[in-house]
Amino acid sequence: MRLLIATIIALSVSSAFFIMIKIWGKSQPYGEYNHAFFASTLYTSQDSLVFKILTPQNLTMGLSTEKNIYLNIAITSDLKLIIIDKDYEAQKQFDKKVTAKLHSRLYSEIADGTANTAVLVENYKLQLKDKKIIFNMQDNPLQGTTVFVDTMKLIGLESGDNFLFISAFDPPSKDLKSQQATYIYGTSDPEILRIKALESISIIEAATFRADVVIHPMTFFKQLFFTETLIKELKRRHKKFIIGPLENGEMKDALALKPFGVIIP
Repeated sequence: MRLLIATIIALSVSSAFFIMIKIWGKSQPYGEYNHAFFASTLYTSQDSLVFKILTPQNLTMGLSTEKNIYLNIAITSDLKLIIIDKDYEAQKQFDKKVTAKLHSRLYSEIADGTANTAVLVENYKLQLKDKKIIFNMQDNPLQGTTVFVDTMKLIGLESGDNFLFISAFDPPSKDLKSQQATYIYGTSDPEILRIKALESISIIEAATFRADVVIHPMTFFKQLFFTETLIKELKRRHKKFIIGPLENGEMKDALALKPFGVIIP
């Protein structure tokens, strides 16, 4: 009998706590963040931006034809900001049995003279100034923030009006945001896990979204990532989301969710 009473009390307290969290979360006010990166774009499925992933191999052609681009970038040990094809670099490291991360290697060691070799961001100053860009920082370099900021100043993009910064790791975005709070940031892998964990236990209202934009492919462990629940919460918070990189055949379904943008190979 005592065990039954204790169980009932525990369940009652847990239920009350759960309800309080949801009520508290829903009561939080959120305003829309107006930023130049979001300007002149209607937030509808017909007007979703399409960000094309560019690699060193197709960079010159892509910069002449694409308005919105996605660049995988990295920092070298001699403090150069480079554009890379991450799949090419990963395969090259595997073939040559190189264990050092990109940020532990010199630019001269990474640049191999092939068509898809890494290139310096600073060499594309004129071509990048009129684009909307997603910069995806690879690895977790110690001096990544300083090198990124210095390079943006060098190429005239220090205002941050035309780019969004993302990284799979928390530190690059945290460090950069401490210096450049007005830049636009996307979600890291740890933040994605926290969001989905709270959604799975039905208290996504209590989630903390540090990023300005939620970015993720269509699926999450073979399940739809952008669920109705998540999209409803993003809209309540005036948070934009970008879907991608997309797989073949996903464009129609992605646009139907009315994202701010999609990322394509």
